[in-house]
Amino acid sequence: MPRKPKVTYEDIARACVRIIGRGKPATVSAVYEEVGRISSRSTINRLRNEFLENFQKQGLSVLPAAMPEALIPAIEEFWSVARLEAGKSYSEQEAEFEARLSEAEDQLTEAQETIAAQEKMLQDRQRELRLAHEVKTEVSEKLANATTDLRAQEALIDRLRGDKDRLNQKLADERTEADRRYDQAREDWEREKQAFVDALDALKRSSAESEAKQERLTDYWTMQVADSREQVAETKQRMNEEKERHTEELALERKRAGQFSNQVDRLLGEHDAMEARLTAKNEESQDLRCQLNSAQDNYIQLKSYQGNLQQEMDDLQYKYHKVVAELDAIKKARSSS
Repeated sequence: MPRKPKVTYEDIARACVRIIGRGKPATVSAVYEEVGRISSRSTINRLRNEFLENFQKQGLSVLPAAMPEALIPAIEEFWSVARLEAGKSYSEQEAEFEARLSEAEDQLTEAQETIAAQEKMLQDRQRELRLAHEVKTEVSEKLANATTDLRAQEALIDRLRGDKDRLNQKLADERTEADRRYDQAREDWEREKQAFVDALDALKRSSAESEAKQERLTDYWTMQVADSREQVAETKQRMNEEKERHTEELALERKRAGQFSNQVDRLLGEHDAMEARLTAKNEESQDLRCQLNSAQDNYIQLKSYQGNLQQEMDDLQYKYHKVVAELDAIKKARSSS
């Protein structure tokens, strides 16, 4: 609670009027003596100067050297009326300032509500950005997994291609070996055939020399021919069996090669499907990047709008404090008067 002053403006005004009424100048010392030597000379000088200024504002530029005693009550009443009018003027100004203060508070409240709404929108945008970032991270992980799977599929395809090449090479080598063995058996049969023909030729030559010998040897060579025929038949049968066996093995290898070829074709189809899915994932990731860039642009715009709102709020607060300061100054002036 503020301490009550020892002297007031009214006390100094009455003292100045009395001193002037006695025909003396209203000096600081004279006023100090008139009020009973209370308060300080600086306070008395300040209130005295304020009295003289107000007196001049009322239309009197020069104070009279002396004032009749009969006018002193009238002067005091005049100052009372002036003080009442000043109080009314102060009340009107105070009401006006209170209205301005209320308007400023309403504007400040509206600005705070707007800032709160913008902050909520900003939080929503930040949440959307966070969700978009999470979706982007998830898509990136899926993309990395798909890339890993694709590389594994490519490695498997390369291994299968190598196996296919090795099998094809093995099949070619076995075909070459079978052809070589067939040619070798054919050459052996040709040699045996030629030997048989040569033996028949020798037999014919020897039969011309000696029919007796021919008769004796007929049975022998007949048996030899039969044995040769049996050997040739057995050789042909072995060759046919060997050929059939190699034909079966060749068919089996071809079947295996066909199976590996189908598996390679299937893996190539899966590889193409994986590339298509990877392309779709890349397009989806590109869309998410576009959405993220758009959300970041919106975030920057909201930041700029928030800065403008903050500047407006600071201006309103400055005006509010200015109005409050003016109101406090008026209250102090009224309390001092």
